Amino acid sequence: FISDKGVKDAIVSEFAGYATVMEGAAIGHAAYMYRKPYLVIRTMSDAADDAADTSYDNFIDEAAHTSASIILKMLELSE
Repeated sequence: FISDKGVKDAIVSEFAGYATVMEGAAIGHAAYMYRKPYLVIRTMSDAADDAADTSYDNFIDEAAHTSASIILKMLELSE
């Protein structure tokens, strides 16, 4: 969890990255090792700055609703 502007700036500077994901990377690596397909659905929850803890708490319900909507649509399309 990145909640420090200095760390965020270092990641942007070093890797030109604007988003990070820890859990999805672990899932992707395990799927790759076992040659299994995978899908990670994530929602941007904060700006990885000094207000990250607060913005995450305010955004969690919307993020859950959006992710659920995506999954339901995928299931509908697979029928």
